[in-house]
Amino acid sequence: MRTGTNKRIAVLQRLALAVMVMLASIAGAQETEVLTIDGTLIRGDQEMPTVMYLVPWQPPEVQGLERPDEKLMVQTSIAPLERAEFQRMLSYHRQFEAQHAPLDEDETRDQ
Repeated sequence: MRTGTNKRIAVLQRLALAVMVMLASIAGAQETEVLTIDGTLIRGDQEMPTVMYLVPWQPPEVQGLERPDEKLMVQTSIAPLERAEFQRMLSYHRQFEAQHAPLDEDETRDQ
């Protein structure tokens, strides 16, 4: 009978050990890590960005280039010129003349 009782005690011990292991695993599974996340802080009316629109109350003044005085062009001293420099000056002059030509000439050029 002692062997039967010993077997029962051994079975009960194993059963108790199995129950304790199961309870320990369940208790460990229930422990979850607490995460803290910083939230968004809004003070007053800061949810909209600060934007400033500048709207002119008057149209801008258009200032055109005026033709240089003819006397200033004649009074320049005579000095030798390099070919490349002279050609560059001619191209500037042609561009200036094309921009400031009268409207009648522009209309005839387009046709």
